[in-house]
Amino acid sequence: MGKKAYDDDDLHRVAGFMAEHIENEFRTGFQALEAIREDVKKIPKMEQDIHDIKADIKVIKAVLIDTNKDVRGHEKRIARLESTVYHA
Repeated sequence: MGKKAYDDDDLHRVAGFMAEHIENEFRTGFQALEAIREDVKKIPKMEQDIHDIKADIKVIKAVLIDTNKDVRGHEKRIARLESTVYHA
């Protein structure tokens, strides 16, 4: 009978190395999963923030439109006053 290519100690070392490697891979995977869980927990708050920002933008847009109307009205009044003052 021929000599074994690997003895029992070699097989135990390889099995130990493989087990350690697999354990590290699982640990890394679990850490990534936990990070994803933490990010997912933030989604409802982010959705609310986006909703609030959209509402604020609508208000700002309405105020800006009103302000532009006021400015155009003032420009017309100023133009009439200038016309009256300079052509009188």
